[in-house]
Amino acid sequence: NASSSASQELLKVADDGLVLRQPQIQEDVLVSLSTAADNFASALDLVTAGVADVKGVVASITTVCRRAVTTFAGRANTRDSDVSNLQTLRSQSLATQARVQADLDRLTTMETDAQSSFDATVAQRAAEAIAFGEEHGATIKQAQLLSDVLVKLRERQAVLTSSHNVAGATQPTTAKAGDSFMFLKTSDYDYPAGCSNNAAVVVKKVDNLNDPAVEVEWDGGFIFWVKWVDLRTMMPVTSSSGELDSVIGVFTVMLDSANSGQSIDAKEHSEKDLQLMGLVKSYKDSLLHIDSEYQTKNAERSTAKATAVDAKQEAGLHGSVSTEEQNLLSALQDLCGFAGEASLTGEVTIITQRSEQLLSSFTTKVEQTLLTINAIVASDSAVLVQVVRPPQPQSKAAKWIADARARGLKPLARKRAGARMPGQPAKHDPNLDPAPPAPAAAAAPVRVQGAHLQGSVPGSAALHEVLPLPPSAPIAPLHLHVAAAPLASQPVRPHLAGPSRAELSGALRKLAKALPGSGGSLADDVKVLNALVHSSGGGGTRGAAAAGQEPASGMSAAMQSCVEEKQSLTAQIVSTRRAARTERSTLAVAEVRMESLPRWVELLQVSIDLVDQSKAAMLQAYKPLMAMAETDSFTETIDSALAKIATAEATITSYMAGDTAGPEAAGLPDAMVDIKADLIKFKQDIPNDLEALYNDGSTITLKSEGLVARLGNAQGVLETVAGVTQALLDSSANKLQQLEQTEQDLMSQRMALEASCEATLVSAASGAGLLSLRTSLQLGATAAVNATAPARRVI
Repeated sequence: NASSSASQELLKVADDGLVLRQPQIQEDVLVSLSTAADNFASALDLVTAGVADVKGVVASITTVCRRAVTTFAGRANTRDSDVSNLQTLRSQSLATQARVQADLDRLTTMETDAQSSFDATVAQRAAEAIAFGEEHGATIKQAQLLSDVLVKLRERQAVLTSSHNVAGATQPTTAKAGDSFMFLKTSDYDYPAGCSNNAAVVVKKVDNLNDPAVEVEWDGGFIFWVKWVDLRTMMPVTSSSGELDSVIGVFTVMLDSANSGQSIDAKEHSEKDLQLMGLVKSYKDSLLHIDSEYQTKNAERSTAKATAVDAKQEAGLHGSVSTEEQNLLSALQDLCGFAGEASLTGEVTIITQRSEQLLSSFTTKVEQTLLTINAIVASDSAVLVQVVRPPQPQSKAAKWIADARARGLKPLARKRAGARMPGQPAKHDPNLDPAPPAPAAAAAPVRVQGAHLQGSVPGSAALHEVLPLPPSAPIAPLHLHVAAAPLASQPVRPHLAGPSRAELSGALRKLAKALPGSGGSLADDVKVLNALVHSSGGGGTRGAAAAGQEPASGMSAAMQSCVEEKQSLTAQIVSTRRAARTERSTLAVAEVRMESLPRWVELLQVSIDLVDQSKAAMLQAYKPLMAMAETDSFTETIDSALAKIATAEATITSYMAGDTAGPEAAGLPDAMVDIKADLIKFKQDIPNDLEALYNDGSTITLKSEGLVARLGNAQGVLETVAGVTQALLDSSANKLQQLEQTEQDLMSQRMALEASCEATLVSAASGAGLLSLRTSLQLGATAAVNATAPARRVI
């Protein structure tokens, strides 16, 4: 039976991949190796229990933390619903406000238009009165002017008996120096005054590469470049006086009309003045009616506006509280992750995962060591089959060995020649191993926030004294720099705009054509005739006043003062009414605010109570962690495990120093180094993580206390707002009363002004001042021709 058992053990060892040898029989060595295996198993039991304690502490904190996360997250959802209802209420109020605002905008536009019409009609009535008085004297001057022109036209009639050249219908396209043409302007090119129209010219140069392309000379010696389109072939004709006879007839009729139109103008002025007076009164009545209608609409708008302001303010308060609570919620989520998620996150998960990874690594290494020791013991026991040995009880290592085999672990690999023995320094051969392996800590999870905050939170220094840990290097923040793409150059599109020129009317063209261009007096004739035609066709100075223009001679100082004061007082009345509307809206908003303030104070108090409850629960959950820190229980557990490993290491070292250690034991020294390194890592990393966990809890406590303080301060601010709002109510009511009184005073002033200005208006209409001949001509004259010739464009 003993031989069969030994054979089975040899088969197991062979299955583990070892090459067996025939060892020297050393019963005491085998017993020592078995004891070392038990020490390894005891150390593994200690570490497993210590990690379980740590996970239990973390689990209690996680439970309370996740309950708080769920509470605050649920509160955020409820608040979102409340804010949504407030936004709906505000949208409805704004819709009502917008609907009424459309009517108010219409009334405001009507009010602005009525005020502008009032101002314009007041000015027009004054201008009409002055224009009528000036026109009486201007009629005499006009009749004299028409008489003088008729004399000039009859003198010109005699000149038309001789032959002269006129422009033909053909437009030349080629020419040479010395050719003669007629200059007849048909283009919109801006020629200087020296370019006499409908006059003979002689070609000096031709340059078709440019435009204008032809340089010509007039009879007077003036030289300028002109366009082909403005040249015509010459056609000699003999003018008749038929067209000029019709012109003379027109001016004769104008003279007769000027002499007989005075009585008609007086009647027309009286009728129009009555109409303008009625318009002034109707515009004042319209302004008063518009203000009355505005008051009704504005009351409805103010109610809707006050409701919208109240909803907006309350939603904003919800947002402020939400921001504060979200800050606390973020700290809780950094600690224990998000509520309801499948995979855990947060600091507690990092600690749990790190402890589990360290435990897994440590367990694997210890189990591999146990398998190796078991294989050595089994191999050496095969030779002792003839020795009678008492039955041995199952060792502590047996269950770990069975577990390792069940998971498919193999013993430590054989050591090749030149393997390092205990006490021998490690050698690094760059040819065989170019890059040293990465440290095992690289695979550990990375802490997101709160790790190693020694000294940053009250109480952390005391915990550091209980857990003497080396300070960790801070993690450098990651900064992302995104280069902004340069803006694409936008092409500048040139602004294309040509000169705007007024065209002569058909009548003026006919008059200009009828007069010959001799003696250099044609330009003067055109100016005189142009002025007269405009004066006649436009209704004289009264026509200009009827169009809303001021008479050229200007109003008298008294009349101008009347017009300006009427306009100023009306503007002040309208402005005062608008200011009163603003005060009424302010009153409506303030009244609603006074009703809302108690509700907002209660909203803050609910948040204060919730934060206080969460803080108390977290402090209770952290008590086991504080107890672990005070007793230093985890560190003591790891120290006990290190002592067990040290005892086992002494046995292994003694075995390796003897003659019986074979190649299958070569991996034991390195395994001892790795196992002790894992224990040192346990001793350093887990307390560090626990301290970070404590710091995170302290941060949450500080945030909670700060939040409660800020919410309490906000309640104090709301109490101050209540006092300020009440003062605003009183102030707006007083301002509104003053504005209403100011409106009445201004309307009384305007009424008195209108009575005094009526006498001034009647005096102006009686004929104060006469228009000069120059003024009469300027009213209908066209713009003066630019005397400076434009620079020739080079293509």
